Amino acid sequence: MEQHANQQYEFGHFRLMPNERRLYRENESVALPPKEFELLFLLVRNAGQPMTREDLHRTLWPHSIVEEANLNVHISALRKALADGSTEAQFIETLPRHGYRFVAPVTAVELPDSIIKQVAAVPTEIKLLSDDDAVSSKSEVAPKRFWQYARQRPALWIAILCVLALTLLGSLAGLYLYLFKAPNAEGATGNDSFAVNTLPLTTYPGRETQSAFSPDGNQLAFVWSKEDTANLDIYLRMVEGGNVIQLTNHAGDESNPTWGPQGRALAFYRSANDGDGIFVIPALGGTERKLTEVSPHRTGLGPHTWLHWSSTGKWLVITDKATGQEPLSLYLLSPETGEKRRLTTPPVSVIGDCSPMFSPDGSQIAFVRLLSAAAGELFIVSVNDGEPRQLTHSGEGISNLTWANQGSEIVYSSRYSGKSSLFRLPAAGGRAQLLQFAGNEAQYPVYSEHGKRLAWARNTDNTDIFQVRTKDGKATGSATSLIASTAAETSPRYSPDGKKIVFVSNRSGSDEIWVCGNGGEDPTRLTSFQGPLA
Repeated sequence: MEQHANQQYEFGHFRLMPNERRLYRENESVALPPKEFELLFLLVRNAGQPMTREDLHRTLWPHSIVEEANLNVHISALRKALADGSTEAQFIETLPRHGYRFVAPVTAVELPDSIIKQVAAVPTEIKLLSDDDAVSSKSEVAPKRFWQYARQRPALWIAILCVLALTLLGSLAGLYLYLFKAPNAEGATGNDSFAVNTLPLTTYPGRETQSAFSPDGNQLAFVWSKEDTANLDIYLRMVEGGNVIQLTNHAGDESNPTWGPQGRALAFYRSANDGDGIFVIPALGGTERKLTEVSPHRTGLGPHTWLHWSSTGKWLVITDKATGQEPLSLYLLSPETGEKRRLTTPPVSVIGDCSPMFSPDGSQIAFVRLLSAAAGELFIVSVNDGEPRQLTHSGEGISNLTWANQGSEIVYSSRYSGKSSLFRLPAAGGRAQLLQFAGNEAQYPVYSEHGKRLAWARNTDNTDIFQVRTKDGKATGSATSLIASTAAETSPRYSPDGKKIVFVSNRSGSDEIWVCGNGGEDPTRLTSFQGPLA
């Protein structure tokens, strides 16, 4: 069947719009990662017809070698997005030892004249997101195949290891401070509306991150992992300098400090072997109090935050979920009574809601809705009605945020350019502006109305690829550098013949796919996404 530029597909309560690359459930947008959208498009356009696993693999990954289980994962995620969990398939039928079939009735609607046609039951090709699927997602390259091909190499095999080396050099691994001004009278928001000096707040050995200004703007709480330990604890210090006070000392990791009203106490998140939870501790030190347990296992979700305390002191907003299967949602938690109210109910197709922060007046909460591990969008929800309003629609890797200028703006961190940068956006919506002074790898912005100060964390991560020789599955020597630069190299995989290595690097300024010889020689960039890899 010929594909028309203005065609959409309707089935059940859903409407699939290929040109927008969007799926709607009635009037609600359903977020789908690129591969799952392409898989659904392929099945819908061939509704009623059996699609073999081989046909699906050939169309979705024409030039890539992927594990058989990859298709199962995408089918499962697609069924979850369509809420097709019934015993009898409502949309996607499994054909044992063969493949799948889309069984729901589908109509093709050609707009704008609304000429309705039944979808022809003839297999067709689709145009995927990329013209060259050799640049498919790094998560879809099979790790088991790597070991299979490595064993084909003579005598001693070479196994590739990714070794993360954090370059923690003084202030480059610490917190920065900037004097932040409101737009000028003419409404300009250019860099000329800012002060001129960026000052390092901390230069301690180790890693400092996730800072929070006290309500009066005089003190700073932050997370510090000292040079001689990997444990994360919370510390306090005056903004202008002085002695550092350790507030927590626990075997678990503490993160995300947030001040209570009048600066008398702080709440924080703890991840420990006996479970994760939200705690409160007096700002002067003393006995901590556990407010609630929360769902664990969040370390793989990226640089997000999980709680914030309102300026009124009545509520904390936290990220949690009632069951292991549902997405993360936002809840209001009373620090006095322990009362807990659900605030958001994200679609089942997304990872969930995180990085919440109350507006200065406590009436709204800005947060990130995590669509996938690499994509998040910015939303605002009223504390009273709980109906979120989406601010961004660009598929950016937004991770954390802060309100600024009396709640008129939001400053957030995004990997839109391949490296984390800070942007400012009107809270009412509009065009985002890059804050160039923050530099690359800027995360966790926080703002204080007192002194109009903006602080953030900036890290330099140097991730290189190493090799180690093995025999009979055991290492026979120490790891040696194979692919290295001053940027980050990750996700290495051998080619089927073992002669080349494909990997991801941001040495060109954004995350791109590169290829080199099996000895690390002649690295060549294959892609020019100039944005985050999904």
